[in-house]
Amino acid sequence: MGYFSHIILALAAIVAAESGLKSGWSISWAPLVLIPIPHLLAAWIRRRSLRGEFRKVATATRVLTYLPVILQVVAVSLFGWTESVSSWVGSEARPDELPELSILLSLAPFILFEFITIDARSRLFAVIATEVARLRNFQYRMFLSGLVPIVIYMALAGILAIDPNLRAMIEEVELFHALFALVSLTIFAMALPAILRNTWETVPLTGGMAHAVLTDVARRANFQCNRLLVWKTGNQLSNAAILGFFRRQRTVLFSDSLLAELHPRELAAVFAHEIGHARRKHVLIFAAWTIAFFLLADLVFSEFASSEDWIWMTQAGLLVLGWYLGFGYLSRRFELDADLESLEITNDGEALISALENVGGAHARNRPSWRHFSTAKRVLFMRATINDPGVGARLRSNLRLWTRAGFGLFLVASVLELIAMSSHWSENWITANLRMGRYNEAYERVEVLADDEPLAQLVTLAAGQADARGFIAPIQLDALAQHSLRNGDARGGLMWLELSARRGLYPAATIYQQLSEDLSKAEEDKHTARAVNSALESLRKAELANQATQAE
Repeated sequence: MGYFSHIILALAAIVAAESGLKSGWSISWAPLVLIPIPHLLAAWIRRRSLRGEFRKVATATRVLTYLPVILQVVAVSLFGWTESVSSWVGSEARPDELPELSILLSLAPFILFEFITIDARSRLFAVIATEVARLRNFQYRMFLSGLVPIVIYMALAGILAIDPNLRAMIEEVELFHALFALVSLTIFAMALPAILRNTWETVPLTGGMAHAVLTDVARRANFQCNRLLVWKTGNQLSNAAILGFFRRQRTVLFSDSLLAELHPRELAAVFAHEIGHARRKHVLIFAAWTIAFFLLADLVFSEFASSEDWIWMTQAGLLVLGWYLGFGYLSRRFELDADLESLEITNDGEALISALENVGGAHARNRPSWRHFSTAKRVLFMRATINDPGVGARLRSNLRLWTRAGFGLFLVASVLELIAMSSHWSENWITANLRMGRYNEAYERVEVLADDEPLAQLVTLAAGQADARGFIAPIQLDALAQHSLRNGDARGGLMWLELSARRGLYPAATIYQQLSEDLSKAEEDKHTARAVNSALESLRKAELANQATQAE
């Protein structure tokens, strides 16, 4: 989860920069000066550790963990890395739309910083060269396991984005966008076992006592899986997991450290715990709650939509925080539910208690995490349940209410979202047709809009200048914008620039955004004239640059 959250935060940094949280600089080489920082910080931590300044060391070590994200923020917001990428590829980097090459290029500093930071951390926590290499290799694989799903999604979206018309329909028509998201999630869920099996270092678990114990537990639980694998972590991580939603697809992973630490009875109890997650359908319940939460939040926030970027980002931050707290609350109780399932399958609660104590260790016995209660609390719960089965029954009664509420809210939210998307069907198609340059088709649906709506005025303007097929050539859109601006029609020029921007024409989109901001601030005619002259100058420069490119 750690590296995946890093990637999400890095993408959020790109969104924040594109929303206006940037300096205005565009220094493409500047991120290179940040490269030494991870190793410099690691060296500082090493020196402070030798001096016994452990509180400072602990704080700096946490900073080092998130340093790639911090450096990504500096690269995109201070040094304008996304501005440089946009000038190279001819389009803005927008993670909230179907991604293009610009997204991967915008993530390039973060990926580089993450690899460098992993190397710095490996050298900090190990001394012998072979140990450094082993630790670094393991962390590289962990990072790639979080990065590969993002790359696969971008590749899938990139294939669809090759056709600009298909891209416009997916991005602008809400029902199509929802269908694309559903298909993407399904592909991701189907591919996850293969992704992790190949990015992590795994080997089949065959023969021996461990295989016999695990096979026996699976038989007793009537649990089917496709393969049992040993996850080779270099004894750095004690964990087990079941991957895959379907029986024939299920893959069960046991880390090498876990297999080395646990006795057969303890291993059986841990496997039964993991089977408990599958039998109790915890992942499905999480999915229902997550989808319901975000769908309902989308419906609520759409009623309070704001053009202010800081308001939108605050809403998004509160949304993620709410999900984080809710997920953690359910996860901790689902872990207890899986402990109960282990007790039912093996009838050996003491074995699970022993496994929890061994894996957690004495140093972390009283330390809870986001997803787990502390070992001490889980052991206390197990002993209480063994002595009084009513304790476990009360937990499951409470979880049944949460499960029913989750699926109920999922159904309600899905229906409400479908109704909302259906009500926007015609308006969505108008915006899609404007992006595709199909102005006559957009005009055929304009009656669903009020005459004084800006979108209706935009459609009417475009349809009035379109040819018999309903099209306007991109070069003609620029010419019409320049004509309006030269004649002092600032609002008309702005509308033609907006039509160019909707077509995805660069740099018209940037000029439109700047002119729109300038006109909103203009209080006197001279300020308006200044904004118009600036837009004309930008259009002239873009035209000269285009002519030079064609001449080459």
